Amino acid sequence: LPENSCHIRCLQVASFLHKKQTSLTGRCALTNYHLKTALLHLSLAKPPSAWGPQNLDQRFEDLLGFLQKSVQEKRLSHIIIGNSSVPAEIRVPDIFQAAEPVNLFRPLVLQRQLYSGMVQHVQEMVRNAPVLIQEYTPHIPNGDVPHGPHSELQS
Repeated sequence: LPENSCHIRCLQVASFLHKKQTSLTGRCALTNYHLKTALLHLSLAKPPSAWGPQNLDQRFEDLLGFLQKSVQEKRLSHIIIGNSSVPAEIRVPDIFQAAEPVNLFRPLVLQRQLYSGMVQHVQEMVRNAPVLIQEYTPHIPNGDVPHGPHSELQS
C-alpha cells in the first residue's frame, strides 16, 4: 500500500465502533481479528491507489459493507490459508495457498445464538456508524468537520 495509506485509520475507526457498539449492546462473537481479516481481504481486492488518506470514508464504507456481506453469507475466509490471491511477494508457502479455505465464521454459525447475536451486532454497528462518527469527530469553531490525514477520532 502507498505511504500514508488509510488502512490503519480504517481499522482504528472500525475497532472503535465495534468497541462502542459492544458497550451499547453487549459482547458478541465478532472480534478485532475478524475486522482485520476483512480489511486484509479488501486490501487485496482494491488497487494500492484506492488506499490514499483522502479515501478513508470510502474504504470504511467498503469495510462495513464487506463485513455485513460476509456475515449474511456466513463466510469469512482466512486471509492466507486457501487464498490464491495473496501476492507472490508475501511468499506464502504453496501448501497454505493450495489448502482448503478456512471459514472463520463456521464455528459461530454452528452456534445459532452466537451467530444471531453477531448478525444483530454488525447490523447495529452499520446503523449506528454515522451517529457515532459524528459524535466523536472533532468539530472546528465554524461547524466544519476537518477531513484529511490529521483529523483524529477521539475516544
